[in-house]
Amino acid sequence: MKLTTEDKDAVNGVDADSNIVSFPQGIFGFPDITTCELIYNPEELPFMWLQEQEKGGLAFIVLEPIGFIPDYTVEIPDAEVKLLGIESPEDVLILNIVTINKDVPPKITANLVGPIIVNRKTRIGKQVIINNYERYSAKYELPTGASEDNVDGEQTGTE
Repeated sequence: MKLTTEDKDAVNGVDADSNIVSFPQGIFGFPDITTCELIYNPEELPFMWLQEQEKGGLAFIVLEPIGFIPDYTVEIPDAEVKLLGIESPEDVLILNIVTINKDVPPKITANLVGPIIVNRKTRIGKQVIINNYERYSAKYELPTGASEDNVDGEQTGTE
């Protein structure tokens, strides 16, 4: 299944009652994290929190790429579409995990290669490596408005 950041109706938002997400297979590097709550504060958007429920609160900063990452096209492997029970683009919520560099605070990156895909109807999610991973970076630098752009010379954006 192929989705783009232009498919706004396909991935925008989460119903107020549907903020608990199950990860039957865990998250990369965290196989024991199987249930998280998607927490958002309008003052912090586009950033949200995906907070673990079982182990005392490990939390990931995430964002929806819609309107924020231009020309981002997610090609979900057919096996993952089937596993998640996705029937149409409207079923899909895409979340990218964000990292804030502790040594260079204005540098914030998002993992575009391995997004979290959530079936909005069932609230079952999985982190996947997208079919078209070679087009993107696992450390896509997000614009921060900081005066120094591209502090360490790392390539930003899609490749």
